[in-house]
Amino acid sequence: MDAFVRNMIDACIDEVIFWDGGSSDGTYERLLEYKVKYPYLRVLHWEQPERSEYKQGFNEVARRNLMIEASSMD
Repeated sequence: MDAFVRNMIDACIDEVIFWDGGSSDGTYERLLEYKVKYPYLRVLHWEQPERSEYKQGFNEVARRNLMIEASSMD
């Protein structure tokens, strides 16, 4: 994950939106660390219900719309 984020930063992209889908391996927390240093990174989080399957409640269209709404639209 770190290599991917570094690639986005090094590419000088104006805005990057990450959506953490309920990971439990520290990904969300790591992304928040990057966000402090690089304010153009947007980090969204989907609370995964405890002891549920990874994609429980997954709605691709709704998530895509939320990411569009979260963008600066530039």
